[in-house]
Order: sequence, then structure tokens, then C-alpha cells
Amino acid sequence: MGELHPKEATPRRKFDSDFKSDAVKLVEIGNRSIKQVVEELGISEATLNNWVYNDRRAKKASGETTPDFIEDNLRLRKEIRTGS
Repeated sequence: MGELHPKEATPRRKFDSDFKSDAVKLVEIGNRSIKQVVEELGISEATLNNWVYNDRRAKKASGETTPDFIEDNLRLRKEIRTGS
């Protein structure tokens, strides 16, 4: 009778927008892997993956360039110059 339902076992944590933004920045410009950041912050990998995905989508929709876009652009320019 005293058993907890799995959803009741762990209360859902809430994170403010500053925390989410800072976590995404650690991945995007901090040159850290998602695994490293989740270990540092004590959050789940799925949660951080969602935040990074949503941030990239928002930047793309607003016309901002993302680090991936800039990196791809530089790589393609180099390929064009070298003929690779």
C-alpha cells in the first residue's frame, strides 16, 4: 500500500530561462560535449538535448546564425578554395 507511483517518486524539477540559456551556451560556445555539461549541472541528457535543439530552431527562425552554421560555412569556403 505504501508504494509510490513511478511519476510520484521524483518531483519534476523546474529550470528558469537563465539556467537553460547558460547550459546551452556551455555546449554551443564552451566547447563542451552535452555529456560533460549534464554531468556538471546534474540534469538529464534528454533535457539538455531539447534545450539545445529548441535554441537552434529559434535562432534559425529568427535568422540568427548558429555555431554549426558558421562552422559549416567556413568548411565549405575552404573546400571551394582548395577544390576538395
